Amino acid sequence: MNVYWDTSAIVKRYLAEAGSSAVVNLLRQDPVSGTVVVTRAEMAGVFSRAFSRAKITENQLNQGMRNFRQHWPAFLRIRITEPMIRDADHLAIEYNLRGYDAVHLAGALIWKDRVADTILFATFDDNLWRAAVAEGFEPFPERLPSRVLAGKR
Repeated sequence: MNVYWDTSAIVKRYLAEAGSSAVVNLLRQDPVSGTVVVTRAEMAGVFSRAFSRAKITENQLNQGMRNFRQHWPAFLRIRITEPMIRDADHLAIEYNLRGYDAVHLAGALIWKDRVADTILFATFDDNLWRAAVAEGFEPFPERLPSRVLAGKR
């Protein structure tokens, strides 16, 4: 199984929050995991914001980033290129995505074009989830993330 991870999904492996158990269960299936290289900086930003907002301790920040950095080499890391940014430019407008969300979708599309297997697109962002579905990805979670996180059907 191939899983493309955006930052909103993979962070749930390292920070206990709504959706974390589903992410851990998916990872137990030992998928081939891919993401764009900017995820590394985004993860540091997520941990830094959580610490500055007193949601995690300094020890949790350090341990979480240490764990993520340890797992980083196992990811298929998609490099950002000028053609990818051109595609992200169009995807951002087409799907009303934030910049890095459009980069994630463009990166996943590049991976999708290179493999014959299905790619599950893991995100907990509603707009990116909808865009991934529109682009032919199988979504994770299966239902709109906001509904999953709210415990609705």
